[in-house]
Amino acid sequence: MNTIKISNLNKNYGEREVLKNINLNVRAGEIFAVIGPSGAGKTTLLRLINMLDKPSSGKIFFSSEDCENCDRLKIRRNMVLLFQDTAVMSGSVYDNVSYGLKVRGLGKDEITERVAFALEEMGISGYEQRNAKNLSGGEKQRMAFARATVFNPDLLILDEPTANLDPKNVGVVEKLIRKINENNTTIIMSTHRFEEAISLADRIAVIENGEILQVGTPGEIFRKPESKRVAQFVGLENLFEGISEIKEGISEIYVNEIKIYAVTPREGKVRLIVHPESVIVSREKLVSSARNNFKGKLVEAVDKGMLVKVVVDMGIPIITLVTRRSFEELNLNINSGVYVSFKASDVHVF
Repeated sequence: MNTIKISNLNKNYGEREVLKNINLNVRAGEIFAVIGPSGAGKTTLLRLINMLDKPSSGKIFFSSEDCENCDRLKIRRNMVLLFQDTAVMSGSVYDNVSYGLKVRGLGKDEITERVAFALEEMGISGYEQRNAKNLSGGEKQRMAFARATVFNPDLLILDEPTANLDPKNVGVVEKLIRKINENNTTIIMSTHRFEEAISLADRIAVIENGEILQVGTPGEIFRKPESKRVAQFVGLENLFEGISEIKEGISEIYVNEIKIYAVTPREGKVRLIVHPESVIVSREKLVSSARNNFKGKLVEAVDKGMLVKVVVDMGIPIITLVTRRSFEELNLNINSGVYVSFKASDVHVF
């Protein structure tokens, strides 16, 4: 199973459209994350890929083979879907992990060897005879991943793998996902947590109301969202709307009465993002190549540990991040007069 191609896929339940014209390509060996809010259609998409459900229209291809006319059992034997609610059967860890191998008719010696290897890979070597019901939450997650990977699948499908876990076990699961992917296992995972997607995934698809809004690398999704809906979902700040004119190849964008320069040439009504880490705050006006320079007043400061989130009113509120040390050295306080600056190349226009 080298690649997965999804073409014009739709899924309806009665009159309700759950998925609308989905087009995706998943590359062999990558971690591909589908992110979106609850009810966006993530789980439905995973079920269709795993052939638990049939699409209302459209096609799914595995290594260029149309799954509608393929040997479904053969292809499904090369993939595993792990739901967010870990099902634990009565009996030992060995009973849980070996169950699928027994169903497939493998010999006892091979089953024992595979189970031992899977448990070792997941960090619970020697747990074979432990009562599965008595495992901790993190141990149950490890066992579930051992049960999924004991088949050596080409494709592992994970539905919200860290949902309802405490931070410690979230870290455990993320390490397991990376470890499994090191064996060149293709992983498709759904999540509603953008920070998890950018931490794990090679590429991301953003889905909302059954529609794919954007597909790209974490950097592309974060730095260059293609719509307001994507920008809002990933939690981007300094998102503005304005009217743009092009002069000498540079966009001059008016947000209320504030003029912002951007290197992206675009006219008319636009949206723009200035990432907080691109905004420099100072007590004096800086002499630099940055075309955007504004005088303002500090109106809010939020402690973020090593950083301080600063909000400056420059006619519109703009957010920047400064180190705690810089905040103290600049002697910043609420109502302090400050200057903010950022380059035209740091303004993303869409």
